[in-house]
Amino acid sequence: MYKIAVVSVIALLAIQGCLAKPKAKQAQAIEKSQIDELAANARDVIKSVSSSIEGNLPDSKQVSDSIVENTQKIATKLKSIVDDLNKQTADHKGDFENVLKQFEENFKATATNLEKAVGPEATAKAKDLKKSLDDGINNAITEAQELAKVFEPKAKQLQADINLHLKNLLDQIVESGKNLKKDFEKNLPK
Repeated sequence: MYKIAVVSVIALLAIQGCLAKPKAKQAQAIEKSQIDELAANARDVIKSVSSSIEGNLPDSKQVSDSIVENTQKIATKLKSIVDDLNKQTADHKGDFENVLKQFEENFKATATNLEKAVGPEATAKAKDLKKSLDDGINNAITEAQELAKVFEPKAKQLQADINLHLKNLLDQIVESGKNLKKDFEKNLPK
């Protein structure tokens, strides 16, 4: 419970920092560090979820359903990010088109892999689903960090728009991780 409170406080501080208006010269460095901080927070939440269920993961339908539900939420959010990147690519032809296309393809592949892991044809046990979820989330976090670092100061509005989408993605990952951990703690034998 203490860990959840600490993670929540860190998340609130990160969100507050994202919403603060930085000075022009410091804006780029601050925005990058905020995305890095949010990504680190998302990784910490996912590691916390993994460590809390490591070795104690029962083969129960409730646990599998919880993994499926939270994985689908993240995959849906990734699809939303892909749609937004499509729009950004159309709006900003030129220098950023190739970069946006590359990240769009990476996010799309991650979303597809997550959906395959939880689809109706999936017969994997909860541990396999957990590994797929961890891999997909870590890939999405890494891609979000890399995308935030690509944009130059001359594209501040585009950078702000994309950082907002990436922040929303990382917030969704943190929220899903917290929900997953709560579901596991509720369903694990004591």
